[in-house]
Amino acid sequence: MLREDGVSSHLVDLRDLLGGALNHLRFSDRLWHSRFIERSGFYSNRVRYAEMLDLFKRAGFDTQVVDLKRWPELPTPRSRLGRFRDLSDEDLTVSVFQAVAKPVGAAVDTSPAAQPGPGRMVTALSEPGLRNATRHRRPT
Repeated sequence: MLREDGVSSHLVDLRDLLGGALNHLRFSDRLWHSRFIERSGFYSNRVRYAEMLDLFKRAGFDTQVVDLKRWPELPTPRSRLGRFRDLSDEDLTVSVFQAVAKPVGAAVDTSPAAQPGPGRMVTALSEPGLRNATRHRRPT
């Protein structure tokens, strides 16, 4: 949930939990969404950078990427990337990015002082089904 004039900040880690590379893209969708993987403790998001930005847009947000980190080359051989192997290097080499999203038409302040902190609402998209998951940060 986000007010009409609200802003959300998202730190999106596209690396796997198997070694910080793209190993999670090697598995078939059927296996990846199975109970075995779900219970394994290493399930991670497989939505890629360009698709994530498109999801923000389709959900009615203007999104500005404020930080982006890339691998200098693919950390996992393309031949092992299953259905993801045809994605561009431009998309696959993004490892982590931070984006600020606001409802279409709202003004946004992307200065560090405007970023979410303790007690502010944080909204995230999650896989599977890309349900909105909203949580509140507790002050530390």
